[in-house]
Amino acid sequence: EGPQVITIKDLDHALRTLGRQCTKKQLEYMIWEVDENLDGEIDWNEFKMMYHRNVTDETGLEPFELFNIVQFMTYLPSLKIDKDFKAQITEDDTMSTLFARYG
Repeated sequence: EGPQVITIKDLDHALRTLGRQCTKKQLEYMIWEVDENLDGEIDWNEFKMMYHRNVTDETGLEPFELFNIVQFMTYLPSLKIDKDFKAQITEDDTMSTLFARYG
């Protein structure tokens, strides 16, 4: 087993599982935002750097496409999913999540 990385194929699979289809260009852009060594994949160090940069960004200028997806997937356990597979999150859960993130 080689190094664990996130590829365009991995990202596409994760987003399709969540019901979101993206073009190849959109997927490539999300990877490119984080891909410091320009190998077309996101390794663990690049992932940690992306997360840290976004959490500590006070300017709003840090690339955030992949970060927003990671945050959404982090919040999935808080979502209430109904019989039609529509996800909802309560206002209280949203406020708790935002407080945990921003203080």
